[in-house]
Amino acid sequence: MSRFPRHETAAALMQRWSSASQTTEVLPFYRAKGPWSAFSNFHIHTPFEFEVPEWCRPDGFPTTARLQFAEAAIMLCKAALMQDRATFDALLCCETPADAKQLGRCVEKFDSDLWDAAVCSVAAAVVEQKFRKVPGLREVLVDSGSKLLAEATRNDRIWGIGIDVDDARVKQPAEWRGSNILGWALMEARTTLSEEAAHTGSAPKRPRCAMEPPLRPARWPSPMELRERWQKISGEQTVVEFYSHSRGHYRAFSNFYETGMAFEMPSELRRYPWVVDCLACGFSEKAIMLCKAAVFGDENTYKKIVASKTPTQAKKLGRAVTNFDQDQWDAVLCMIAFEVVRQKFCSNDDLKKLLLSTGTALIAEATVNDAIWGIGLNCGDPRVREPQQWCGKNVLGWALMTVRDHLAGSQMSA
Repeated sequence: MSRFPRHETAAALMQRWSSASQTTEVLPFYRAKGPWSAFSNFHIHTPFEFEVPEWCRPDGFPTTARLQFAEAAIMLCKAALMQDRATFDALLCCETPADAKQLGRCVEKFDSDLWDAAVCSVAAAVVEQKFRKVPGLREVLVDSGSKLLAEATRNDRIWGIGIDVDDARVKQPAEWRGSNILGWALMEARTTLSEEAAHTGSAPKRPRCAMEPPLRPARWPSPMELRERWQKISGEQTVVEFYSHSRGHYRAFSNFYETGMAFEMPSELRRYPWVVDCLACGFSEKAIMLCKAAVFGDENTYKKIVASKTPTQAKKLGRAVTNFDQDQWDAVLCMIAFEVVRQKFCSNDDLKKLLLSTGTALIAEATVNDAIWGIGLNCGDPRVREPQQWCGKNVLGWALMTVRDHLAGSQMSA
């Protein structure tokens, strides 16, 4: 009897796809490209505690590892199976999926027969833990319905289908050239998570938080109205200040903070067929810039933002949006800020608790470099405690406080 919980092999999966119905709807994905990028092992998300399976872990190896991309978890299992402690420890410190993949290729005493027997079990274990534990990802996976999931790249005939995402043969499983281990593992996890939800009688939460439209503000203020609002608050106030590049307690409030959120585009901005309804975003800066491109109908920049991997890249691309009109942007800015913050904090219980912990304090993004989303003053400046002295509109702070107040109100009425 095999020591591994899954008996599937790459060869058996290849045979399965060759006999699949040609009417089956296929959902292809590859790395950071497209709305389903969270399915990739290279997707960078909120760190989660990966439990190294007992069946691949030698005595003395760590039982858990805090990871933020599945590629590292897979290679940890590979190193553990081959009892390569040095590579295992190196993987715990790797900073990118590409680094993890390269380390995995250098595992000592590699046994291909052992890996072939274990790889499907490894894939299933890693993928299920990722989508079970990372906030927002379970919903993205379940939302794929009953579609056949396929990692579409010609560069991988083991984890993928050996065909690129834009190849017509992607839609024809019998024409695939790869085993699609990752696609299989995703579908296995989807079945498990969907069945669990059905058994408990509770449908999975959508990536957006369950806040109905009436909880939106009656009207959206303009950035200038926010500036006037702060100038009416006299004297020193209790202010929670934060900034993306600081390491303070409230750094998670920043749009640059990595959350792995799944962002649902507001219905007001779905005017073009190329705007994706729901997209996995690693950080809210990306969601904001996607909205900006959608507002001004810039398909080319929108697609570049979809592929962006860092908040800095997304921000730079957002600055290059064509047909930009300041008045039009000001009219929708607070709506977009609210929607992004709402989804970010309602889909993550830890972030929700952090936001509610601020009580009734004013919240301010404190940086001299931003007088629109922030207050135009740096953290530590004594004027931060006096809103009348603020030099910026603090759109992000307003959105955080507005969502916080709605959350606090809904808890009181529950």
